[in-house]
Amino acid sequence: MNKETFLWRLMEGLSQLEESERTQVAAYYQELVLDGVESGKTEEEVVAGFGEPAAVARQILDERGSLREKEKKFKREYEQSINGEERAYCPKEPVETVLVQVRDRRVEVRTSEDGMVRVWFAAREGDRISVDEANGAFRFIHKASFFNGMLLNFGGGKKAVVEIPRHFEGTVCIQTTNSRIEAEDLQIDGRLQMITTNGRLQVRDCALMMFSGKTSNGRVALENVAGVMCGAASSNGRIEAKNCRLSEGLRLETSNGAIHIDGVDAPDLSFRTSNGAIKGTVAGRGQDYSAKGSTTNGHVRIDGGGGPKKLLAVTTNGSIEIGFQEGHPTDMSE
Repeated sequence: MNKETFLWRLMEGLSQLEESERTQVAAYYQELVLDGVESGKTEEEVVAGFGEPAAVARQILDERGSLREKEKKFKREYEQSINGEERAYCPKEPVETVLVQVRDRRVEVRTSEDGMVRVWFAAREGDRISVDEANGAFRFIHKASFFNGMLLNFGGGKKAVVEIPRHFEGTVCIQTTNSRIEAEDLQIDGRLQMITTNGRLQVRDCALMMFSGKTSNGRVALENVAGVMCGAASSNGRIEAKNCRLSEGLRLETSNGAIHIDGVDAPDLSFRTSNGAIKGTVAGRGQDYSAKGSTTNGHVRIDGGGGPKKLLAVTTNGSIEIGFQEGHPTDMSE
């Protein structure tokens, strides 16, 4: 039996669950199949190890039936676990790449005061933690069991904390699912990448040479961000950028959400959305920008001129209103 057949029969047996719960189950088993194939097994061998789809569905429904009792127990255990179970994971040697992947946990990225890369994390029973260090890269991978992930979503869950030294010159990649990622007061002379689903991205008071952020069904908020290039994308979420100064470019893209800017400054500005408005102010003179705006079912007003800087704003079913403010405070403390 291949993966598609197994999942189809499994979903058929779980028809009484909510669509969101069935989606989580399917994603969990798809991930198990990928892990098995990466370890050298065939897709059919991995699926055979699960058992019959009907039996798996019955087991899930049985466990689901006692989920409320498990949640109460989880909350009690969680209050006990947050004191003493959290531990630090650190590379033994200097690294150029930091990759942190967690599941269904909020992630906070902050500055390391002692200059060490560090991940603070409290694992629970059933969690799988993989820590690897090779070729200048430090990888921390967390995978939660399906029901642990559900309980974490119900109970709030403890956050993961990633500490990065000031002026880190490498690449930092942070990934989570169904939760938000927050970064504040960072100075990274390399690249910061943040990826999540169904969660918010927030970056505040940061100096980042390169930043890219991506989420789905979540909001993106950038405030007091300085650097070379900054890009943020979402689907079904609003994007806000305030007092951001980039030496090369700022690119914001979403769908079914508005884009709001306040005092952003870059020689190449690009804003794209659908079913949402694009509004706000650019720090600088309008005559310095060659501005272009396009929409359907809305109006366009950009007070730009024909200068060497670029500004592009594109939407559908929304208006575009962008003005310019000379002397807008975009400076950040170094």
